[in-house]
Amino acid sequence: MGFLWWVTGLSGALVMMIEILGSRVVGPYYGVGLYVWTSLITVTLLALAGGYLLGGRLADRGEAEQVLGWPLLLAGGLVLGLPLWKGVVLSASHFLGLRLGALMSTLALFGPPLVALGCVTPLIVKIAAPERERLGRVVGGLTAISTLGSVAGTVATGFFLIPAFGVERIFQLGGTLLVLLGVACLWRARRSTARLTFALLAVPGWLAGEEPVAFTLSDGSGVRVVESRHSFYGHIKVVDVENGADRQRLLLIDGLNQGGVEPGGLSVTTYPYFLCFLSELIAPSAADALVIGLGAGLVPRCLEKNRIAVEVVEIDPVIVELAARHFAFRPDQRVHLADARHFLASGKGRYDLVVMDAFSGETTPGHLLDREAMGLVKARLRPGGVFFMNLIGTLRPGHPMVPSVLHTLRRVFDQVEVVPLFDAEDTSIGNVIVMAYDGPLREPDHALVNGRPVHGNALEIVNRFLARRYHFPPGVPALLLTDDYSPLEFHDAWAKEELRKRLMASELVQALYRFTRFTRQEASL
Repeated sequence: MGFLWWVTGLSGALVMMIEILGSRVVGPYYGVGLYVWTSLITVTLLALAGGYLLGGRLADRGEAEQVLGWPLLLAGGLVLGLPLWKGVVLSASHFLGLRLGALMSTLALFGPPLVALGCVTPLIVKIAAPERERLGRVVGGLTAISTLGSVAGTVATGFFLIPAFGVERIFQLGGTLLVLLGVACLWRARRSTARLTFALLAVPGWLAGEEPVAFTLSDGSGVRVVESRHSFYGHIKVVDVENGADRQRLLLIDGLNQGGVEPGGLSVTTYPYFLCFLSELIAPSAADALVIGLGAGLVPRCLEKNRIAVEVVEIDPVIVELAARHFAFRPDQRVHLADARHFLASGKGRYDLVVMDAFSGETTPGHLLDREAMGLVKARLRPGGVFFMNLIGTLRPGHPMVPSVLHTLRRVFDQVEVVPLFDAEDTSIGNVIVMAYDGPLREPDHALVNGRPVHGNALEIVNRFLARRYHFPPGVPALLLTDDYSPLEFHDAWAKEELRKRLMASELVQALYRFTRFTRQEASL
């Protein structure tokens, strides 16, 4: 019975491992948001239900002990093969759109191994309780063991395995463990074919070795993945793109560009210029700043050039490591590895500026946008201090995300100003810079930043929009966001879908995720 308990517990752990890792496989293509997690949970439940039905039928045909190893072997082989065909499945599903594409790719990739794992429990019940008198006790015990295994698999995968290993390595380890369990079950049942099955199924996963990624886009741009890392918060890539004299290094998190630089270190991304220049215009005497969200470290670097002492709050240690290694972020700079909301609530320091540039996937985390969070921000500001925020949003009517953030900020600060980085008539989405402070409205002297170096990619946007302010017309629907009521995940779902559609249409993103194996490389831009 002890052996069967181990099989049950490990199977439960590996179910949760597959589900959690699924977000790291599908997330870079479809985002780690509501649609992806809904797809993963739906597919997991459906696949397990199908596996329970199939396993029950197999158990009633007799010789359950002889059959038990085969679902484990099948699940192991499928898991080992995931790194080989995930790029093909994701690329083939993008035409379905964000919702259906996320669901169908999840079903294709993870449905089959989860169905196989669902077969395990009915077979074990049949083996462990041949007599009906013991059925209730056996089923209860096995269900408890499976659930405890799922808890262990969830904690181990989320807290330890993902931060320590690449996703493909974890799949290889999990797939190999399943194969070994299947082999053990077949050996226990005296099936001599186990050795050959193990060899045939183990080879594909371990042949999925690491190799560098370099390719050319249709416009002639050369692309090279400098480093590819998985963290608990996303799939992070540092990518060099070169087209003639134009050379850029980009930081991509789940396919989204979080910042880029040219060889001289000048930002090719637009929004850091606005955060940096506006801070100098609105608070020219600022001496220190708290930056929430590091990214490639472009905003802290720009503020430091203005002789502002900067502290950074970043939740992902991998981001800090890559920003220092590839984007000249100083590793000796003061960085707090913490959730921003927790840091704001527990920190004691006060600053002249607080700059929020934090994103979870495509949008700012909701717990950083409500009234309580804004109150914590204000408590960290000195008198006369200014709060800046970089949002992704739209000005089009009927979408309350940006108006709701502004409405909430006005409950906390006297003045709230909006600087969109696109025309008000533009119906798409883009960066929106928000400024909030107490006291009278400030009239900046824009001559202070004239002549500052700006990359050509961003120059037109900076010249057109830096001095503009946008005012929503009266009566625009807006919500007061609180800890009790903050439905932005629902209202903002369209924005995530819009951004993911753009990404799925991007040749660069499609090419990056068509390749499945990466190596860590050190390189100079």
